[in-house]
Amino acid sequence: MKLEYIWLDGNKVQLLRSKTKIWDTKKTPENVTVEELPIWNYDGSSISQAECGDSEMMLKPKNIFKDPFREGSLLVMCSVYNSDMTPHESNNRSLLEENIEHDDETWYGFEQEYIIYDNTTKRPLGWSGQIGTYPKPQGDYYCGVGANHVSGRKFVEEHLDACLEAGINISGINAEVMLGQWEYQVGPVTALDGSDQLWVSRYLLYRLGEKYNYTINIEPKPILEIFNLTFRNFRLRHCR
Repeated sequence: MKLEYIWLDGNKVQLLRSKTKIWDTKKTPENVTVEELPIWNYDGSSISQAECGDSEMMLKPKNIFKDPFREGSLLVMCSVYNSDMTPHESNNRSLLEENIEHDDETWYGFEQEYIIYDNTTKRPLGWSGQIGTYPKPQGDYYCGVGANHVSGRKFVEEHLDACLEAGINISGINAEVMLGQWEYQVGPVTALDGSDQLWVSRYLLYRLGEKYNYTINIEPKPILEIFNLTFRNFRLRHCR
């Protein structure tokens, strides 16, 4: 069975990482429990989690999901531990585990907004024209319908189906206020399981983006970067 181990790195803005383990078992994915999955290791010095002299980091499985990209396989959400099996300083899940140890009744809902970037144009999906030109202000795009109001629906629908197949409690999708921006909701969920589901739903976004040559940006205001770059170039050309 193919197991895709997924975890968060040690960068300031943590990024998802993953690698594939082949697990010799006669079990089907439906009969596997997270407790029986093996602990694995990786080189933490390559992703800002360890020094080269002591770089072995441990991956402890915490949650499992059906892999929508590989038949008969599993996605394994992991936490990062040091070689002595103490939680790594970047392991925020362990802090959550401590704080909600006796809380299994509170339910949560998450909203995830994201912008789809076309890697060919280096711009949000659906944006046309030269750098420095922008779509109209919000109004036409939120929950929009029609090719002049939304862009990327095929990708978004495929992500929705991947989440449902994985077993993520995704409860809705809609186009957002900017062209090329979308949102989905995860919930109602408990804190630990819901956090795992949110990270795996993001993993599915990024993996699906590889197929379409899209980059997914979940920053709240990424377009400011484009504006600032355009403004600087304008000043260089016209203010010398």
